[in-house]
Amino acid sequence: MELLNLLALSFLLDIQTFKKDKRRLILFGIGSFIAFHIINLPWTFYTEKLDYIKLAPNSTNENTSYRRSCSRRYIWCDDIRRIPLRIYIFSTVVLSGLGFPFMSSPTGSLLSEILGPGH
Repeated sequence: MELLNLLALSFLLDIQTFKKDKRRLILFGIGSFIAFHIINLPWTFYTEKLDYIKLAPNSTNENTSYRRSCSRRYIWCDDIRRIPLRIYIFSTVVLSGLGFPFMSSPTGSLLSEILGPGH
């Protein structure tokens, strides 16, 4: 992730040196965040389903200390797919790693250009 951030930062420094259009950078950052959210939707072609919360021993109560599980009370748990861990990690590291630097640096400088001096 550090290498990805270093590459993005060097690209941003290069762009700001040559006064490229900051709006394109912001659109690229927004696009990477949109792609992140689209990838992390529970699409029907994902194969794994959500697990139900395990029952406590000798009980009908659900043990809520287990994570990544769904309660038996909810009917929609049968239809929701689990996002594969590799896809989640990839989208979090790459798309968020590209989205934040491409949004934060140009947004601040674009805002200062719009407001002008003295604000």
